[in-house]
Amino acid sequence: MNRIFRTVCVGLPLAAWAGYLALGHSLAFWVAGKWGPKIVAAGDGKFSDAGTFIQARLFEGAWLMTATLGILLVVVYLGGVWARKLPELWHWVSYSVCGFVGLNVWLKVAMTTVLFWGVFWNGKGTTDSLTQFNMKLLLMKENSAPTQVILAGSSQIHAQVDHRLLNEQLGKGFNCTDLGFPGNRANDFLWLNRQLEGSRASIIVCYVSEGSFFNDGLSIGVPVFLSMRDLPEFMRLGWRLDWDSKSMKYAILANFAPVFRMRDSVSQRVLGDGLNRLPQRRRDSTLASDLIERANVAAPYYHFGPQVPFEMAALDAFIAKCHSKNQRVVICCGQMNPILASRIPAELRPRMRDYLHQLAAKHSNMRLLDQDVLPLQTEANYEDLTHVNRNAQIQFTKLIGVELEKMASSQGSPTAGGDVSILR
Repeated sequence: MNRIFRTVCVGLPLAAWAGYLALGHSLAFWVAGKWGPKIVAAGDGKFSDAGTFIQARLFEGAWLMTATLGILLVVVYLGGVWARKLPELWHWVSYSVCGFVGLNVWLKVAMTTVLFWGVFWNGKGTTDSLTQFNMKLLLMKENSAPTQVILAGSSQIHAQVDHRLLNEQLGKGFNCTDLGFPGNRANDFLWLNRQLEGSRASIIVCYVSEGSFFNDGLSIGVPVFLSMRDLPEFMRLGWRLDWDSKSMKYAILANFAPVFRMRDSVSQRVLGDGLNRLPQRRRDSTLASDLIERANVAAPYYHFGPQVPFEMAALDAFIAKCHSKNQRVVICCGQMNPILASRIPAELRPRMRDYLHQLAAKHSNMRLLDQDVLPLQTEANYEDLTHVNRNAQIQFTKLIGVELEKMASSQGSPTAGGDVSILR
């Protein structure tokens, strides 16, 4: 191994850390003093302190340089050692294997930084869901607000609640982060619970509707978020591997090769939003423009199938895990566009409501906002079959803000056997 190469791999990280320790804080807050408001505005509500944000990115820069050069040094060294045991013609095999392993180890490290995910930022509305989720999650963990609120669920929670408006309504003592992920089902709350490890999340607002329980298949979050350590619990709760074998294969592959998990983020950043979303746009073009026709097509997929007990058990387990961490859970008994709701089996909604009431009676850290207290949303409030318009979003956000203020003012933390908190 070249001596100069070794010196660079050791010297540059040392210089980076020395520079950070000497100038990191003062440089960060000098930049914030000049351009702080513009930086915060560019953050689109994801952070409020420009100085802290910049200093954290400088720290990540030093850390990523250390990890990059350290892993590169190990890869070159091990590749050379194993290459000497092979014929010269096959030396490339040793370096290729070591390089691939090194790349995935580096990704494991880099994916814990906002700086890394920032590379894949493609503009508001055109950045893939995984990049947005990880950036918001990591920035939330940096926020110092005493009350951390998480919005969780499918894209419905994103449509129903505007986290920027909610933060404005609640004030500086709160920080609300939208961690909804497209297509999420009830079981997805379990991997969210793991993602929140190490955070100071205190209140988790979950929006559920019939699609959270009575729609077969797994969400698009499973291939990118499911961990191998989740499998024993999922199996115990009743999950069957044959429900969606393709998603499971993707999830297992992504666990051993994080580079595979990054495929959508990379393609959308490199190829652009237009080309990357072409399959979805082709699918959308096949949908009827009339919502009644769409509802007639979608309705048969809603039924009480074999996956429902698992979805319900997963939500139960999620709330119990939150209880052990002194986290309170707000469950919104949500809805879909009445055009679709009127076409699915009539018994599904009463079953969902009954189960939510059972959970509220079982878990003292759960607050159920039943349909009678939530704003009634008519067909005119919806842009499609599941997502409401801006006026409905504002109304719903204000109601959630009022309920969160009530919860924050209540004394004590969740304890077993406490009062059942149900709003009807």
